[in-house]
Amino acid sequence: MTRTKDAIHRELVLEQAKFAELERARKEARTKIELLRSEPIAAQKTTSRPLSFSIGVQCKVPETPADKVSLFRSMFRGRLDVFPTRFVSKKTGNPGCGPACANKWEPGLCLLKSGGKCGDCVNQAFIPVDDQIVTDHLKGRHVIGCYPLLEDAIHRGARCSMSRLPRTSSELLTIPRHRLIGRHL
Repeated sequence: MTRTKDAIHRELVLEQAKFAELERARKEARTKIELLRSEPIAAQKTTSRPLSFSIGVQCKVPETPADKVSLFRSMFRGRLDVFPTRFVSKKTGNPGCGPACANKWEPGLCLLKSGGKCGDCVNQAFIPVDDQIVTDHLKGRHVIGCYPLLEDAIHRGARCSMSRLPRTSSELLTIPRHRLIGRHL
C-alpha cells in the first residue's frame, strides 16, 4: 500500500515537531544538570548546616567520629544491656542474629558448643552497648543490631532491611519511595 505525498509530508512534519520538542527538553535538562553540578561546590563553601529531610527530620552534619557515633546511637536506639550480632550458620549457610555474649563458644560455659540454645543457657553474660561497639560496627569490623523492645515494654523504631543498600546516590534515586519508607508505615 503506497502512501500519498501529503500523508508522508504530514508524518514528516509531526516527527520533526517531536524531534524539536526532544531537543528543547534536552537543552533544558543540560542547563539543569549544569546548575545541579555547580550546587555542591557552593554548598562546600558553607559551614555545617542542618540537613532537612522530606519526612521532617533535621540534624546537624556530624563532623567528628564521636558525633557520628552519637548520631547513630540517637537514630538506632534500643536496649542498652544487650545487642544482637550477625552470624552465618555453618550447617545451613543462612544468616541470623543472636545476642552478644561474653561466654559465647567458651568451653564449659556456652551451650552452643553442645548443640543447645542461647535461651536455655544459665551462663549468659550479655555485652552492653557502648560507643566502641558502635564505632567498630560503623567501621565494618562486625555487624550489630538493636533490640527495640525496651525493658519497660516501650518499642523504639521500625524494622528495615539493610541487605540491599544503594552504593551511590544515583542508585538511591532509582529506588521507589515505598521501598525507602516501607509499605506499612
